[in-house]
Amino acid sequence: MELPPNALGKLDVGAAVGQDGYLYVVRDVGYAYPYASTVELVSGEIGDDVTHYLVNSEQTPSALVLGVFVGSSGVQAAGGLLIQVLPKAARDETLVQTLESRVSALSDLHHCCRRERRYQKSLSNYWEIWG
Repeated sequence: MELPPNALGKLDVGAAVGQDGYLYVVRDVGYAYPYASTVELVSGEIGDDVTHYLVNSEQTPSALVLGVFVGSSGVQAAGGLLIQVLPKAARDETLVQTLESRVSALSDLHHCCRRERRYQKSLSNYWEIWG
């Protein structure tokens, strides 16, 4: 399936997936049976929908930043970063607001993955944002 870019010039996964549906997550948490949970899709974008699941189903303040660089021959680079606030830190509203504002600066992860080609180096460049 060919996906044209959206208004931001990124792959329009949300248009292909759609917004009408559910994300169904099954996790083996080490008990006799798996844990299953369902949330509605919010945008059809994988990062947005998984973040929505983490915040609403697991009640864990989270951000998931994903990036895919697609060239003429297909996917050339992809990566992701999951950031979660630990339970005691989640009570510090100033910290959570600071993290939210810094996560918004991570919107170009697909360019970083393409440019660096080395995941570890890409992450070290991203940590510079956090000061």
